[in-house]
Amino acid sequence: MLAKHTTAIFYPIDNDPQSVILYEELYKLGSHPLMIPFKLEHGEKFCNIEVSPENLIINEYLNDVRAVYIRGLSTKTPLSAPPFLNEYELSAWQAKYIKDNIKISIVNSILNHLEMKGALIINKLKSYLNHNTKVNFNLMLAKNGINVPITFGTNDIEMLKKKISEFESLIVKSPSGVGATRRVSPDFLLRNPLSLKMTPALFQEEIKSKTLRIHTIGSKAVLTLEIMAEDIDSRSDTSGFKVVELSIEQEKQVTKANKLLGWHFSAWDAIIDKNDKIYLLDGNPGPYIYWIGDHMTRLVMKELAKYMSVFSQTGNFKKADNAVNYPDVIHNQVLKFDENAFTYIENTINSWKIELGLRY
Repeated sequence: MLAKHTTAIFYPIDNDPQSVILYEELYKLGSHPLMIPFKLEHGEKFCNIEVSPENLIINEYLNDVRAVYIRGLSTKTPLSAPPFLNEYELSAWQAKYIKDNIKISIVNSILNHLEMKGALIINKLKSYLNHNTKVNFNLMLAKNGINVPITFGTNDIEMLKKKISEFESLIVKSPSGVGATRRVSPDFLLRNPLSLKMTPALFQEEIKSKTLRIHTIGSKAVLTLEIMAEDIDSRSDTSGFKVVELSIEQEKQVTKANKLLGWHFSAWDAIIDKNDKIYLLDGNPGPYIYWIGDHMTRLVMKELAKYMSVFSQTGNFKKADNAVNYPDVIHNQVLKFDENAFTYIENTINSWKIELGLRY
């Protein structure tokens, strides 16, 4: 007989909407998921987890977990030190970074222990290594037969001058992505030499078409939305979404990438050119999806709940995959963008843009 608690959700902040929706959908299926907060604000309590050499997981409920959803385990400390710090500031930054990463290491140990016991982890922490290194990420996809735009990263001004002449149109964004895509303008090199030398940028061949947001679970692209935007940076210029359907071949490209990366759940940014060829721009194994609105988020989370619930009961990936359905949606339906759905991460995105000088 299965234990009462068979699933767990690591969530980053109080009332994270998509974590709450997933909880509700799991509960409807008979699971009673553990909600585990990953709080790293000063003075707040860390995850209610205890560890010891004798028993890595001594929380009685965690021992029964068979499927884990990780919404966020991000720290408040940047992965790399800011460029301008005095000796005292650098020492303080390093101390906070080490402290935060101790907590990450504890959770990683717990997740590894659960996985060794047969639990499903959506998605493993190492899956974010690819997501966070965009240039290598795109090169790896290309070498494995997955369609991506021609991509390179550099802070070499002379190399960039030569590269620009090879393309009809190039786009530029931060190596971490984060919704800061811009076309390389004629005066780009004159306006940005200092910022480029400080922060190497990612450059891609521009494929002129609408950007898609593709939500996948298991082997299925369960929901694909065309992002309605006038600006090339669809994330900061979103006015709404249109429900679209991928062809079988287009869906195969996306699920092939997921299989290569070992992702069970993802959201991909993609473009389909005039010849119906799909190009993958970026993929996220732990995406924020609530910006597509409560209704559409629930459609995706409902299928993810099925995937987690069936696996937690059977331990069988094929059965879990078979439980996932394509939601009943109206194709070409236009959905208005709900600005309230984006507000809770808007300040974070704006701070990244300012910090990294992404508004070229």
